[in-house]
Amino acid sequence: MNTELHMLHTRALTVLHALPYTEEEMQLLEKAAMAMDWDKIAPMVEKLQSPATAEQAKNDMYEALGELDAEHRGLCGVCGFAASMYGLAEKLYPLGVSKDVLLDTFCALHRMMREYEMQNHHIGFREGFWVWRQCCGQILRLGTLEFEYLPELSEREVALTGMKPHAPILSVHIPCGCDTSREALNASYAMARTYFAERPYLCYANGVAPQGIVCHTWLLSTALKKLLKETSGIRRFMEDYEIVHHEEEGKDCIHFLFRVASDTPFENLPEDTSLRRDVKAYLLSGKGIGTGYGVLKNS
Repeated sequence: MNTELHMLHTRALTVLHALPYTEEEMQLLEKAAMAMDWDKIAPMVEKLQSPATAEQAKNDMYEALGELDAEHRGLCGVCGFAASMYGLAEKLYPLGVSKDVLLDTFCALHRMMREYEMQNHHIGFREGFWVWRQCCGQILRLGTLEFEYLPELSEREVALTGMKPHAPILSVHIPCGCDTSREALNASYAMARTYFAERPYLCYANGVAPQGIVCHTWLLSTALKKLLKETSGIRRFMEDYEIVHHEEEGKDCIHFLFRVASDTPFENLPEDTSLRRDVKAYLLSGKGIGTGYGVLKNS
């Protein structure tokens, strides 16, 4: 590797080369990294590694990148995030977070680029509003699912769940294409129940372990359940939760199920799977899928 590259440039490429990118994707990422002023974003890369400063650092990084990121269809941001992930790995690996967990977590960059390409039909990225969480360790992928450590529930969530106020929880996120077999889900939950408790340095609310596991997603929609087959992996995931609230409004399923823009007219939604056909017909009937909020049973 070119020894004259900026240290952060080299670190970004180290992470990106460890992820399953195609040759074309890597060429575009390397071109974006070469165009960047790494000294300018170095303070943001450092602050991205801390939950207390990561979100603001993301905003500052995008401001510093300016039009350059747009010119490279969001890939400069990917490179900045990758450099920060390298720094996070340097901190967490010696403390006992495994290489597998770190790489699985960092694969969010690759997954979100693929999701972007599915929707836009060219390589790019626009999930910076979200992926700063993986840069600072607020979200870790433990097995098939992602778990986000949150220092406390809102007042509304306390009322819905009956959990303690001012105590941390884990919020589940479901990566696209994840394994929803019974074995994979059980293994992921079992890992999450102990992982943070055994590593207090991951619990940034004064080292306090999470009190339980919750999830807010269109996959917990009570309307959706009516359309699922008994053998559905989504149904299997759904049945792990006690649904404590349902919102009929919301178009998350348009983005996550159909992989199109949320304002796409219902009649233009694809019908290439049985679930897409059934959900499309349901939406065209004037009903909504919405979202559900649930608490993991026995969490």
